[in-house]
Amino acid sequence: MNIALITIGNELLAGFTVNTNAAWIGNHVIQTGGNIVWHQTIGDSKEEIHDSLNQIPKDINAVIITGGLGPTHDDVTAHALYKYANDIPVFDEKYWQYLQDKLAKRNL
Repeated sequence: MNIALITIGNELLAGFTVNTNAAWIGNHVIQTGGNIVWHQTIGDSKEEIHDSLNQIPKDINAVIITGGLGPTHDDVTAHALYKYANDIPVFDEKYWQYLQDKLAKRNL
């Protein structure tokens, strides 16, 4: 399986943070039989996210996106993805409960 990896973060581009996520993800993708055949690190902007998604090669089977500013008011990642997909966010109560139960079992 051909995988594209997009890592998002101004701190990655500036060299303030080492991109350990890319290394970890790459290692785990290989262990599951996949190959990261395309990787791009971009800044925290809607335009860069859209441009990167438009550049993904046609032979890609799956895309992994990691990074962004996190769950803060100024994070643009989720909004950029919804706009790119011409979609809206939907809250799934059943899945939310599943996650809550799973975390509770781990005392998290």
